[in-house]
Amino acid sequence: MFLISRYIIPIIVLFAMTVSLTQCISETEIDIPYEPAKISVICHPVPNRPIYATLGYSSTVTSDSIIPNDFFPLVDIFSGSGKLFDSLRKNLDDNTNKPFWKSTEYPKADSAYSLRIINPEFPYDTITASTFIPKPMKVAVTADMDSIPPTIVAGRVIKQIPISITVDDIWKSDSLFAASIVFVRTNLAGGDTRSVPARFVAAGPTLSNLHVTPDNSILVEKKFWKGNFPRTLNLTLVVDYLEQYEEPLRISVEWRTASSEYYQYYLSLARQGNIGLPFNDPDILYNNIKGGYGNFSGYSTYNIDITL
Repeated sequence: MFLISRYIIPIIVLFAMTVSLTQCISETEIDIPYEPAKISVICHPVPNRPIYATLGYSSTVTSDSIIPNDFFPLVDIFSGSGKLFDSLRKNLDDNTNKPFWKSTEYPKADSAYSLRIINPEFPYDTITASTFIPKPMKVAVTADMDSIPPTIVAGRVIKQIPISITVDDIWKSDSLFAASIVFVRTNLAGGDTRSVPARFVAAGPTLSNLHVTPDNSILVEKKFWKGNFPRTLNLTLVVDYLEQYEEPLRISVEWRTASSEYYQYYLSLARQGNIGLPFNDPDILYNNIKGGYGNFSGYSTYNIDITL
């Protein structure tokens, strides 16, 4: 009797679990609303540089919409007063043969700009967006070249360089910052220079507030600066080069003072890519393009070179 009971009980439990699971499964129809294809644009006006814009077409759920070869929209930039600043012209990238739009005029810091795109095939679908280019914030950068000895592995030198970036007069800004840090080395054989984004490591509390963007710049969350005295970002850069064929030249730091549109877009993009649980709802990607998708946002730069 004992043996019979010992086997019957697990069978009953298994049967109950099977029944409960099959009762939870049901077929549900999802009615996805139709959304027509729209123009997407990424454009970041920067002072004293041409304005570049990349355009594309969104794809509907039921088709694979791609940007047509005869796609020639009118891409105009206006100043804060509403006056036409420049009309962007279509160009082709020499390496990828992909189109991009470029201005001949250079925008200025502490200025507002707006974007307007008109597709001649759909003249009533006008796309607009606006942004403000803030004044650049100055930073002081210090580097400790000798605190960590280099490591040489199979002829490759791996160097760690602690750096500190201190923001001056941070209260004059909205604390919206990003940094592009590039390692430049010289090729001893050909004499040409080669640039790559510098890798970095940081303490846990600092690292949790940093996000690497698609162009390999580092977005700093605004909350990082709260209670941070002095207003300093501490990183350890990791660079490497071939001892026999290359020579380190410099570290170039481009400190970006970002507009709200730039900060919100890349922060939402970073959060979409860092979903920890598979059943969590993704964050909505920030979009300031009216009538389309993407981001039109300005930022200003302050540059410092560290000679190695």
